[in-house]
Amino acid sequence: MRSFVSAPSALRRLPVALLYLGGILVLSWTPARDLTRVGLSAHTLDLVHIPLFMGLSWVTLWALGGPPRFRILVALAGCLAFAAVGEWLQSAVPGRIASLADFRANAVGVLIGIAVWEGPQALARKWKRS
Repeated sequence: MRSFVSAPSALRRLPVALLYLGGILVLSWTPARDLTRVGLSAHTLDLVHIPLFMGLSWVTLWALGGPPRFRILVALAGCLAFAAVGEWLQSAVPGRIASLADFRANAVGVLIGIAVWEGPQALARKWKRS
């Protein structure tokens, strides 16, 4: 039975996904005053939720091996869990708040990312079978 992180290439991809995840953690858990010092306003941060979590779903899918259905479910569950926990923990960061709207934007990014990544591959598989 293949592991969800199967094959040597998938093991080499995992650090890239974890590095991307770490970047989101740094952005999420940086106090608001430090973000404004480098020119990131609350409005700017609101705009990056969807593309940031699209990227997270892409690197997660890219790093995972296994059948497509398994990959999609693991990426969906993992990315949404990360979005929920990350948003909740943000309430402990000075000047930041946990926001349901932000979580929704993160979830939309994850769903779009999975659809864009897996959709064409699913069509190609279906086309090959017919």
